[in-house]
Amino acid sequence: DDDVRLPTDAEIERRERLTYEFRTMLRTVAEGTTPEEEVPSLLARNFDAIMEVIGTSVGEGDGCEDGRSLLEEIAREEAENGGDGGLDRVSDAIDLILAFAESFAEEARSADEAHKRLLGTIFQTIAPETD
Repeated sequence: DDDVRLPTDAEIERRERLTYEFRTMLRTVAEGTTPEEEVPSLLARNFDAIMEVIGTSVGEGDGCEDGRSLLEEIAREEAENGGDGGLDRVSDAIDLILAFAESFAEEARSADEAHKRLLGTIFQTIAPETD
């Protein structure tokens, strides 16, 4: 079937925004222009963009291979344009970003579970079950 769905203007704008935000953050981390102790804050401020880039696939209408993730596309282009050691710097920066995102998500999940248990305890205290 030759029916290929082209991305909408909104999808193209979203992809361009995400690409710009992620590239800017990636370059900042890869080039070491932010003091090491400020990197977690930088990543936390950009957490939504990180998660969107990780989960965004690039379709045929975007001029990329169908199903290639936006993260893979950005990483490939940044490594190609990074000069000597570009691949290593970009790879290390992406590893750091992904490790941060994984830790952040795990901490959020743990906090959510703790809050649910606390809320359950509060409800049990307010309205204990009767037999």
